[in-house]
Amino acid sequence: METLIDRLRAVRAFRNLPVSALTKIAQIASPPTTYQAGELISDGQGEQALLLVVAGKAKVSLLSVDGNENILYLVNHH
Repeated sequence: METLIDRLRAVRAFRNLPVSALTKIAQIASPPTTYQAGELISDGQGEQALLLVVAGKAKVSLLSVDGNENILYLVNHH
């Protein structure tokens, strides 16, 4: 079974970190969660958050004052 440290090591930014650093990150991480379609983090809630997409798709966007959606990033992880 894949561990959280295995999942972290699969992230390019964490790939070369020593196991001790990955263990510290895993200790403060929330358990893996499966999200349904909808809002994951709203503006003002994510300043202290890191969300890893292990599988699936995510869109990062902001709404302008006139209600138009501005897409900042699209994430697609198989």
